[in-house]
Amino acid sequence: MKKKIIIIGSILIVIVFIVILSIVLLNNKTEPPKENDEENYRLAIMVGDSMSPTLKNKQRLKVYDVGKIKRGDIVLIKYGKEKLIKRVVGLPHETIVYKDNTLYINDEQIKEEYLDSNSITYDFKETIDNCYYVLGDNRINSLDSRSFGCVTRENIIGLIKTPNK
Repeated sequence: MKKKIIIIGSILIVIVFIVILSIVLLNNKTEPPKENDEENYRLAIMVGDSMSPTLKNKQRLKVYDVGKIKRGDIVLIKYGKEKLIKRVVGLPHETIVYKDNTLYINDEQIKEEYLDSNSITYDFKETIDNCYYVLGDNRINSLDSRSFGCVTRENIIGLIKTPNK
């Protein structure tokens, strides 16, 4: 009888130990941060109307770490001592043509559904090296790659998610 009690007691101690160890291990589970994880961001404030109608002046925005940059992404960039918010229109090694208010990338027409129907973009042609061509959505009122050239990956601080994305 004593042997049975000792054996059962030993088994219970082992079971309790395994349960406690499992709880500790599960609670200490760590995962690497996911790209654009909702908890891993900085704040920025849109200044001006260069990204209108997508972003409004004084709008608070979440800036996430840069992952893969895609056409259409909105990014926070370094321009000298300033930080600007712009949309990526051209990717490295592409030819960008704007003709008759229409965007062409490598001779393929690209729809820009984020632009206001009254938006005007004057004609231009640019061939991009190893950098990104960025424009404001309010093309008439935007300091962007048409003025300062394309932006290197090192000068892209972060990716901005709009409520619609």
